[in-house]
Amino acid sequence: MTQIETGNILNGLIPRPARVIPTGYRLSVDSLNSIRVPSELQHLGNKLVKSFQYFGKVIRITASEDATVTLDLDRTLAAEGWKIEISQEAIHIYGGSHAGIFYAFSAMRQILALGFARGNSLAFFDCGTIEDNPRFEWRGLLLDSARHFQSKEKLKEVIRLIADWRLNVFHWHLSDAQGFRLPSDIVPAPEDGLCYTRKDLKEIAALAAEHFVRIVPELDMPGHSNYLLRRFPQYACDPLHPGAEFCLGNTGARFFIKSLLSEMMEFFPDSPIIHLGGDEAGTANWENCPKCRAALQQAGLSRMRELENQFMNEMSRHVITCGRRPMVWCTDSVHPADTIVQAWQSVNEIYRNYPHGNQMVNSVHYCYYFDYPANSSEPRLAWMPELSDENVYQASEPLAEMSDRLFGVEACLWTEIVPEWRVLPKIISRLPAFAENAWSRIEHKNWHDFQRRKMQLEAVGYTA
Repeated sequence: MTQIETGNILNGLIPRPARVIPTGYRLSVDSLNSIRVPSELQHLGNKLVKSFQYFGKVIRITASEDATVTLDLDRTLAAEGWKIEISQEAIHIYGGSHAGIFYAFSAMRQILALGFARGNSLAFFDCGTIEDNPRFEWRGLLLDSARHFQSKEKLKEVIRLIADWRLNVFHWHLSDAQGFRLPSDIVPAPEDGLCYTRKDLKEIAALAAEHFVRIVPELDMPGHSNYLLRRFPQYACDPLHPGAEFCLGNTGARFFIKSLLSEMMEFFPDSPIIHLGGDEAGTANWENCPKCRAALQQAGLSRMRELENQFMNEMSRHVITCGRRPMVWCTDSVHPADTIVQAWQSVNEIYRNYPHGNQMVNSVHYCYYFDYPANSSEPRLAWMPELSDENVYQASEPLAEMSDRLFGVEACLWTEIVPEWRVLPKIISRLPAFAENAWSRIEHKNWHDFQRRKMQLEAVGYTA
């Protein structure tokens, strides 16, 4: 790694940019007075004006070519790529798309915080060029709203927060043993009334789109389904003791789940990827079920896990027929190559699935499960290991030759013991480390330099 000039503001950003070229000069903030913005970027330009205003600096939008801050698209950059050029006279900000401009702004907010740290009269920016684009297309956070419900306002806070750290996927876990949080016409509303309305879903989706975050909704199956089976016991192997798994030999159960999936896709018309869960289903009820045993025999299979895999592939085909792409949690099963597989037990899952052609998302629990305690003082379940921000930063990586199938990384916040008020505290402390893993080149990562940058930003009061 090349030696970096640690006192230079341009070298203080998180995630660390791909390329920083300082010139050794400085730009006085006093000389900045106006910003020129193309009409198609007007809403983004207003965001930048507000960012300057937050630090006490007023700049006006102008059409003049003499503007001291300019904003523009540069289609030669990657779609999510961006570039900031700071000279002694002006600042030029470019993005490969509207998303690229948005990510340039997240970097500019850090530059502003560092530059204004001494107050307006002494404020300055180091000059130079920053060029950047993300390592991964998938930079995600899962939030479990089934175990503990979060308000619409809290979800908006979470989406704004992850977008400011340049994450672009909100994986929304909406069904589990404890609850089903969608405003379904099929499933009765929960007794506690804790589910989202159609209006809520539209508001949340609109905010996510504004922040260039895609929503990936999850309907967990065939296990983790206690809540649904208590209300629809006819789809369990034993209606008197429904358990957690849908009956694999019950054709009515398959039709029911497809109906729920179709309804979910109606709720999320702009979500190209639908998560089907698929993990941690027990086989005991299936083994003792006449319908499941008959289905196993009819399919010419020998193990219930094979029948489960057939079921999951049928659900995947349904999602594809509806014009979406399926995603599942990794198990021992093999899924069609067009299904995204999410590794969570071990990085070995990536190795095992690589030959099958699936794109993979790395969410290995001992690296990326944010429900685990960040330090020894936090409440935890007995089996949970500690997961500090250093553990997150030093996360396991698959072999370099497998990088062509690694779609990205995702942190997960399961909420068995995380009520709504603890959601942000659980995320905030480890999000910068995760964001750097998701965005920055692996060869640019350095734990000690990351700590320096994080402490600098904290020292000037930067919060996303």
